[in-house]
Amino acid sequence: MKTDGQIFPLVSSRRLWLAYAGIVCLLGWFYFGDLRHHLLETHDADNFRDNARISQDWTFLFSLEKEQASGRLLYEFVSFLAFLAWGADPGWYHLLVVIWHVGVSLLLVRCCTAIGYNIELSMLTGLLFLVNVAHFRGIHWLSSLNYVMGLVFALLALLCFVRRCDTRRRLWLVGFYGSLILGALSHIASLMVWPFCFFWVCTQGRDLRRALYDLLPFALLLGPTLAVVFHFTSRRTSTMDAFHSYSASALVELILGFARSLFWLLSRLLSTAHWLPLRSSERQTWELFLGAALLGLVVYLVWRKPDPVSAWAIWTALLLLPFALLTEEIILDLHIGPSRYLYFASAGSCAILAWGLQRAGHLLGSWRRPIFACSVTAILAISYTGLKQAEGLTYYSEARSYLSTGDDPTGIRLMRKALQLGGEAVYREDAYTRLCLAQIAQPARDTADLAQARTEFPEHNAFAAIALVIQSMKKGDPDQAFSQLLSIGENAGVAELAGKAYYNIAKPFAADGNHERAALAYGRSLHFLPDRQNVLQRLAESLWASDQREQATSVLLYLVRLAPDDPDALYKAALAFNLQEQHQRAAEFCRRVLAIEDRADARQLLAASASAE
Repeated sequence: MKTDGQIFPLVSSRRLWLAYAGIVCLLGWFYFGDLRHHLLETHDADNFRDNARISQDWTFLFSLEKEQASGRLLYEFVSFLAFLAWGADPGWYHLLVVIWHVGVSLLLVRCCTAIGYNIELSMLTGLLFLVNVAHFRGIHWLSSLNYVMGLVFALLALLCFVRRCDTRRRLWLVGFYGSLILGALSHIASLMVWPFCFFWVCTQGRDLRRALYDLLPFALLLGPTLAVVFHFTSRRTSTMDAFHSYSASALVELILGFARSLFWLLSRLLSTAHWLPLRSSERQTWELFLGAALLGLVVYLVWRKPDPVSAWAIWTALLLLPFALLTEEIILDLHIGPSRYLYFASAGSCAILAWGLQRAGHLLGSWRRPIFACSVTAILAISYTGLKQAEGLTYYSEARSYLSTGDDPTGIRLMRKALQLGGEAVYREDAYTRLCLAQIAQPARDTADLAQARTEFPEHNAFAAIALVIQSMKKGDPDQAFSQLLSIGENAGVAELAGKAYYNIAKPFAADGNHERAALAYGRSLHFLPDRQNVLQRLAESLWASDQREQATSVLLYLVRLAPDDPDALYKAALAFNLQEQHQRAAEFCRRVLAIEDRADARQLLAASASAE
């Protein structure tokens, strides 16, 4: 281990390691302890349901019928064990991810010392990785545990390979192969440590012949490992979506998209390293140029070989490649950005940043120690602020998940936290829009957030439209608000938003038994969103409940024309005709239902209609 180049005279010892591990654990709790209050996001509930089924039948772990058949069997097994321990309590799951992340930070320090970093530089790398903002999704999202586990086994594989090169003990080679396989069963990107070891041997002056003797036999295990992973991978994953889109893309444009994605991901390793100055889901043009410049820096570090930072430069580029190959469309479609795709590569970028900080410190002469210490402290403080903003983004993602499943009260609470913590990092216009749409669907309609949104975005027509929807549904309003809304919808393209707002505001009217007002709101929703089947169904129900049965039947017939093969729509039309004692028409629609699927209620209604004719 190198001991030169340190700014502070640190000497590796058990006491130092224990003190450092204690500090890392305390910082992990300080920076990520609040995650225990977070809930679920996209796919998390799917995983819980899968775990519940596995607890009833353990063979379901290997079934492709799982809602989230990821092919990452080891990750799925660990998630199942956590489910056995804590049930569906998301707080403990979040803390489990934090514990794994703290473990990765400590393991990264060991890897840094193994490939030649001095103890100060190694510990600084682990510290920077622990509080890195760029990869926050890898820690905040429960379903990202596979990224953390994958990096654990990737670093273990690297450590075993370096030990094998140093000692030639066969046990380390077994550990290397085993870690690669376990890593692939956690996240397939961890296999990139295998080609990394080739580059590391070539750039560090190691015995290439011996290294190839150790590395090449793994090719015999690579095929079966990948076969297992892909066999248990659902076609619904982003990886499978990317594979199936390749054939439909022009080769040149596909390659350019890969390059742009790589540049963007590289730029995010710096532009969001310990701060969050921009919206994580939006790609700026300047980021592509920054990414190209950083790729040039990687090439320069490898070419100049400033041992051992060149190894981490190679690591950074290689561990980004699997994610850059997901296709540009998939990456740009992420509503919180590509943060989790940076988790593997940020181990290398943090090592490079730590090396740069130490090198810069030596240029400061006698002031190097206090300035270096203040710089690290400042980075820790800025990282805390950035990670709190990132928590706001996580609350935003959680709120979207709950709102999409109809749990509006939880979604509203989480969206308010997102706006409170996220600052400008959160797409505030969208957050306020979703929040206000959810609030007008509540019995006790709260317009305080709508007022705040109109104050923050006075020129934003969406919030003016929502306010007009509320105004137009008040008793005694002589339709002036609706007329204004028609004008705004035509001129500003907010028709879809107005339609959703009317649909949401109709719900509390229907729940309170005010079906006439509900029917009015559903009808106005259809004015902006014509032919929406769910709105037509609700309109028919409200019309029927308010004794406007002929109008309700007309709506149902129109719905049947729109969806002639929808058994639910056909059955509701049959039921309507039966209640109006038009038994022949009711029987006709029952037969159409039964021609599509065998339903007991349709058979019973058909028998009742036939006997009444």
